[in-house]
Amino acid sequence: MIPPHDGTAVSIQDDIRAYLEAKKREATLDIRNYPQPIAGCDAQIPLLWERRDSLVEDLTRFAALGDEMSKEVLAKFVATCCNMTSEDKRKFTSRFIAPKSPRVRVAAE
Repeated sequence: MIPPHDGTAVSIQDDIRAYLEAKKREATLDIRNYPQPIAGCDAQIPLLWERRDSLVEDLTRFAALGDEMSKEVLAKFVATCCNMTSEDKRKFTSRFIAPKSPRVRVAAE
């Protein structure tokens, strides 16, 4: 679900926004497809509403950070995002770290 990246803050920012919007669409579809009410049996629908509302809050908080966020700001958002799995947080966080260039050993003459 998390696409490949070029490592720039802008691409990561776009991917985080797309990730949250996809989760929100999924929650909205779950609500839309929820069976019609049966008296006394609607315990699950409030949980679906809460999940959708929480995603809206994360998207609003994300939008409030501005259009061009640094990798540090993005990393902090990911760390505090309620609607990302631990695995997805790890995947996003790994994108903030620049790949290490291989060390070249120079032999002494």
